[in-house]
Amino acid sequence: MWIRTKGYQIWDGEIIHRRITWLPMFIRGIKEVPRKKGARFFFFLAAIPFFIFAVAIYAASKPELDFLQDMVEVLQNDSQMFHSFFTNAYLIFMLVMICLLAGSDLISSDLKYKSLPLYFMRPLTVWDYLSGKASVLMFYLLLFTLVPGILLVILKLIFQGEMINVFLLGAVIIFPVFTSLFLTSFTLLLSSLSESSRISKVLIFVFYLSSDIGYNMFKGMFGKDYFAVLSLKENIVMTGSLFFQIKPPHDFPPWISFFILLALLAGFTFLMKLRVISEERKQ
Repeated sequence: MWIRTKGYQIWDGEIIHRRITWLPMFIRGIKEVPRKKGARFFFFLAAIPFFIFAVAIYAASKPELDFLQDMVEVLQNDSQMFHSFFTNAYLIFMLVMICLLAGSDLISSDLKYKSLPLYFMRPLTVWDYLSGKASVLMFYLLLFTLVPGILLVILKLIFQGEMINVFLLGAVIIFPVFTSLFLTSFTLLLSSLSESSRISKVLIFVFYLSSDIGYNMFKGMFGKDYFAVLSLKENIVMTGSLFFQIKPPHDFPPWISFFILLALLAGFTFLMKLRVISEERKQ
């Protein structure tokens, strides 16, 4: 056994530079979400649209299932089917609930416990920090949008022997990613506005709900369809009609809603970065 004199020993190890510095944040985050109260129940509810559409695809391949023909009608057109799946009001609402569950405390908890300096004293940039937080919420949003969408493509191929065209396949992949990015930026910005996750949840829910109420109120007062641009849900629906090339549900070009969501995505991300930087300097 070696006996050394007490004193400073020069460290001669090797520093390993990781390309994905936020990966530990991602792994820890996705493990914590299922432990939250009611998480499995919300996950079950969010998966219901997939099972409904999966049954409809199966029924479409079985003429003897006449009692399911009303369900099958939406499957007559592939574009209409996937648009209906990704933009139905129930799924969008459940995605907002997942944002409450998995994203409301991602930044607010760090503000509460004054832990931002602990992150940035490590080799992490602000973008690394935000990427790590966003990756957790993106994982769960894509789990109930992109993954079911791909599975529906596979089920359609298995049961009906039909493969969708490459442009529609691109829309099935890109649209849920774009929608999830928007919802993630929206959630993380509101999470960064308070040290309380409860307040963050209220802000997220009220912001989403009030946008829809505002749309219905102004449409009822003035009878103009373009007030749909005030609603987050309706903008998602309109953007979906652009991606899937179907007739938009409102009487204005769907690219307007796409650019509104794109501008909000960029704005939310910029404001979120400024918020995190200002809070880190205070701590």
